Amino acid sequence: MDIAPFSQDGDFGPDDFKAMSIALDEVYGKLNLAHDQQEEREALLKRIIAHARDYGERNPAALRDGLLRELAVRAWRGMSYSESALPR
Repeated sequence: MDIAPFSQDGDFGPDDFKAMSIALDEVYGKLNLAHDQQEEREALLKRIIAHARDYGERNPAALRDGLLRELAVRAWRGMSYSESALPR
């Protein structure tokens, strides 16, 4: 999934997009998301962009771990990772 159309500012360069793509691919793999689960994939993509923007994080492993931690907390609270459950 192409990240660039989802980032609405010029804060990210090619290396940033690469880092976010790596992190997303790893999250998708850990969650066993199929390619046809577009809604879930898009919701996660928006959250990884938010993590990069809000925290200035550009390390793929830190982005991945931050998102997985967020998902774990949401699961613990009984929330899903669908678009309706994720802010932004």
